[in-house]
Amino acid sequence: MFFLTPLTHTLFLPPNTLTSSIHNTIHTQLYQEKEGSCTSDHGYILAITTINNIGAIIVESTGHIRIKIKYTAIVLKPEKGEILDANVNEINKLGIFASCGPMNIFISNYQIPTVMNIEKNTQIRLKIIGTKIDTKKVYAIGTINEDSLGIIY
Repeated sequence: MFFLTPLTHTLFLPPNTLTSSIHNTIHTQLYQEKEGSCTSDHGYILAITTINNIGAIIVESTGHIRIKIKYTAIVLKPEKGEILDANVNEINKLGIFASCGPMNIFISNYQIPTVMNIEKNTQIRLKIIGTKIDTKKVYAIGTINEDSLGIIY
């Protein structure tokens, strides 16, 4: 679910950013562009932990600086079959909407035992049965209809 992943990203900075604090500018730009973003390959980037390598080239046609950055980040990429704890945010006639960090999880009524009385803000343990990662969010479908899953007391 949580992985420490090596990643690369290319920044394009205008020439006026060439100041004595260029490293601060590069770090700030990288954090703003990548933390909180998603990719289908790597998942949701929670935090950049280290910047491993910075390589720069001046683009002659525009004068911009092309900076290739290799960095390591903590990413959230849920896998089918994982068990996790989540907080119930909403309950409606279709099922339960819960969250675990930046991930939203839907649990259909068909995946909830009929004897369970779940309310909003309840902590539940669930199993992921499907995932979807788009450019902004991580979504999952879960079940609590198995042994050792359900309300956490």
